[in-house]
Amino acid sequence: MADLFVAAGYDDLHVTLGPETWQRLTETWAARHVFTHNDGIVDEKYLRKVPTSSARVGQRLVISEALCRRAIDEALVRGVRGTRSIRNTGLNLLPRFLWALRFQT
Repeated sequence: MADLFVAAGYDDLHVTLGPETWQRLTETWAARHVFTHNDGIVDEKYLRKVPTSSARVGQRLVISEALCRRAIDEALVRGVRGTRSIRNTGLNLLPRFLWALRFQT
């Protein structure tokens, strides 16, 4: 999806955020998918996105409050505030992520 924003002339979030932060946010988004679509149960798609995970298919994914706070910090402070791609398009994925994690803390 980030490639579509770049093609439309918006900031490249891969570059803006850096590779480590981008990978962590990719992992956070994969976790959001698990909670939103699989009731917190790990699937193959999650493991493809997060190959370093120790989780197994069918296992319940557990997300800590610290991880949630780091994701918010990285998305808002490091990424969203300085990027035209998020700010000007009205794209706001963070509330959906937080809604998906509402029962985890």
